[in-house]
Order: sequence, then C-alpha cells, then structure tokens
Amino acid sequence: MANPWDNDPIIEPAQTTQAPAKKAAPRKYSESAAQAALRQSDAVMNEGLKKLSAPQRKKALANYYASPTIQRLRENAGLPAV
Repeated sequence: MANPWDNDPIIEPAQTTQAPAKKAAPRKYSESAAQAALRQSDAVMNEGLKKLSAPQRKKALANYYASPTIQRLRENAGLPAV
C-alpha cells in the first residue's frame, strides 16, 4: 500500500529579501528587571493592605517579606533581606 503523501508536491519556502534573524544572546537577570518586579509586587501588596485592619496588616506584611519569592526578588535587586 502506497503512502498517500508520496504524491504531494514539495512546497518550497517563499523567498524573502530580509536577512535571517539572529538569535539573541541569553539574557541575564538584570538588576532593573528585579527592581521592577519588586516594585510591582509591592504595589499590589499595598493595595491589599488598605483593606485590612492594623493587626491583619502587620501579619500580612510579615508573611509577605518572609516569602521566598520576595526574598529572592530583593536579593536580585541588590536590597538587604528583611
């Protein structure tokens, strides 16, 4: 039994006038990206804190700064651990 795709025409890729794209060098985690991520995370946290009472706010902040993600962001941003 013959393969039904054997009779399909070969389609050549279209000719382009652009040079082939170069691969970008692997990006390193820049300090400014870490600072931007931390700033965005802090903004979201501050919005949530507005809705809490003082004791709840204190506990939420303690949990926020104890989070491994926030600790890693602070480290990458060059900030001291809290």
